[in-house]
Amino acid sequence: MTSLMPNLPGETTRKFLFDACAGLSGTETLNQYPCIFEAESKRFFVWLGDTDLSLFTKSTFMNLSNFAESSGATSICFLVFHAHRQKTQYKSLFRVIDARRLRTQALQDIIGGGVDR
Repeated sequence: MTSLMPNLPGETTRKFLFDACAGLSGTETLNQYPCIFEAESKRFFVWLGDTDLSLFTKSTFMNLSNFAESSGATSICFLVFHAHRQKTQYKSLFRVIDARRLRTQALQDIIGGGVDR
């Protein structure tokens, strides 16, 4: 994921691998989400990529949001593959929380290039 964001300052960037767990005991890992927190801008990035929507639950969303906030983030960007087969469903999910889609140029402005159309 860091190769997509070549201009992030290394000294203020922290990387995480977030495990989304299931089951009553929370011992079964459903999926893992690579994340980057950039302390200078207070932005938290979550790579969803081509993750099937069934693996990205509301609980996962809330846990990721809480984790980002506790890390010091004031904004969170969920990065979904632009040609995702469930793009319409993802749009619907994010519309519920008043999220807005960033076009390629806006994303390039945030992460400093490296976005391939």
